[in-house]
Amino acid sequence: MPGPQLLQAFQEEFDRQERCACWPREYTDAVLHLRQPRERGAREARECLMKARSEGRVTVEEASFSRSAPRTGAIKVTAVYPSGSSDPNRPCIVFCHGGAMAGSDRYVGLHVNGPKWAEALGAVTVSVEYERAPENQGVGLARDCYEALVWCWENIEFDHGRLLLYGASAGGALAAGAALTLVHEQKTKTGLPELCGLFLEAPMLDWRCCTASMQRLSQNGPFFNREACAFAWQSVIQGKQVEFSDVVSPAEARKNDIAKLPPTAAYVGDMDPLHDEVICFMERSGRQDFTYRVFQGVPHGFDAMLPTEPISVQAKDWRLHWIRTRFGIS
Repeated sequence: MPGPQLLQAFQEEFDRQERCACWPREYTDAVLHLRQPRERGAREARECLMKARSEGRVTVEEASFSRSAPRTGAIKVTAVYPSGSSDPNRPCIVFCHGGAMAGSDRYVGLHVNGPKWAEALGAVTVSVEYERAPENQGVGLARDCYEALVWCWENIEFDHGRLLLYGASAGGALAAGAALTLVHEQKTKTGLPELCGLFLEAPMLDWRCCTASMQRLSQNGPFFNREACAFAWQSVIQGKQVEFSDVVSPAEARKNDIAKLPPTAAYVGDMDPLHDEVICFMERSGRQDFTYRVFQGVPHGFDAMLPTEPISVQAKDWRLHWIRTRFGIS
C-alpha cells in the first residue's frame, strides 16, 4: 500500500481537479474543466524553464515549422540544450507532453526533464506543441509528433545514431503513434529518422478503456480514472467519426508492427487505470529488448506528484539507466 504522504497528495490532487470523474455534460465546459488547472501548471512550467535558462543551466531555443500538405498551420517546438555546448555528437530526445489529449503544453515535463537530461546525458531535448483535441482529432495529434520527429532529424545537430522518442501519459500514446507512423512510412520511403529507443511513461494506449484496471479504477477511483480517460479519448476520436487507426490507438496495432518498433521501455503504477493496457502492449511484442516496470501502490502521475518520494526516485533512476543504455553512456 502507498505511504501516508502519497495517499494525502493523491487525495489533494483528486480534490483539486474537482473530482474530474463527474464531467459537466456540456462538451465545451468539459474541455475547460480539463484545461484550466493544467494551463496554470503550464505557465508555471514555462517560468521554471526560463529560470533555468536565466541561471545559465541550459540554453533554450524556440522554433516552428509548417505542417506537411495538405495539412495547414505551424507546429511549435522548444529545444533545451546543455548550456554552452555545441557538441554535434550529443544525443537527442523528442518529448511528447501529457495532459489527457486536451490540456497542457510543450513546457510541461520539459521544465524538469530538459535540464536534467542536459546535465545527466548531455542531450538536447525537443518538446512538441501538438495541437490538442478536440480542435485536432484522429491521427492529427500523433502526426504532429511524427512531423516534429522528422523536423528534428533534418534541422537539429546531433548524433543520428542516438535519437530517442519519449512520451508521458497522453504523450505516451502520441509517441507510440508517431513511432508506428514511422514504421508505416519506412515501408515505402527512405531517408527517414532512425530511433534508438522509445520510452513510454504511463501511456494511454487503448481508446476502449475496457481493461480490468480501467474497470477497477472507475468513478470513485484516483484523480485520473476510467471516466477521465474515456473523456480524453472521446475528445480525439469523436465516436470514431474521424480518421482512425493504430496510430490513434496503439493498442490495436498489429503484433508485427509493434515488433518493428525500436527497443522500448515503459513504466506504470499498479493503481493507474492504464496499468493493464501498458503490460499487454509491451508483452505482445515478444521482444526481449522490450521492458517495463510496475511500481506498487502508486497512481497515475506519481513521479510528478511526489518527485522526492522513494518510489519516484526509483522510477526516475530506472528510466535514466535505460536511456543511458540506449545512448551508450556508461
